[in-house]
Amino acid sequence: MEDFDKVLDKELGSFVKDKYDYVRDLKDAYKNSLRTTSEQKILATIPDHVFWDIKTPRRPAPIVRTNRYNPFRGREHNNFFEMRDSE
Repeated sequence: MEDFDKVLDKELGSFVKDKYDYVRDLKDAYKNSLRTTSEQKILATIPDHVFWDIKTPRRPAPIVRTNRYNPFRGREHNNFFEMRDSE
């Protein structure tokens, strides 16, 4: 029986009170996940391309036509009615 107790102590010796601390083991196991906040965990699951549209526009800026015939001159028409009158 004493031999069995020695073998058992040798195999399960890490669970002696002086050597093993359950709370410390849990802290070590989860220290990386406890370091990040819930918001950071949620944002880490979202892919980067979701935010691309917010950061930079995907479409080029529209071309503003000033004068069809001579781009160095001012605008052809100031409003819709002047455009109709000249046509």
